Amino acid sequence: MNTDDSRNPKDQMKMRELNHLADKLGCSITQLTIAWCLKSEQVQCVLLGALSVDHLYDQLQALQIIPKLTTNISNEIEKILDNKPTRHPLQR
Repeated sequence: MNTDDSRNPKDQMKMRELNHLADKLGCSITQLTIAWCLKSEQVQCVLLGALSVDHLYDQLQALQIIPKLTTNISNEIEKILDNKPTRHPLQR
């Protein structure tokens, strides 16, 4: 979600909840997002965009968050986002 999308009250609530969860895990929301993407079976590739070495270093710290993403934490993220894709059966 970029800042333009976060003007929606529902998205603002999601951002607050995700920020709270990131704080609880001792990481930034960026690190939480990257870690969640890396752990997700639905994601095939994660591309990082860093403007500086410090940004890249911060983003790579997400690797240390992955072990903290237990099933309960992952389920909590899914509940907050409420946008998990569903696979529809093939129609004949």
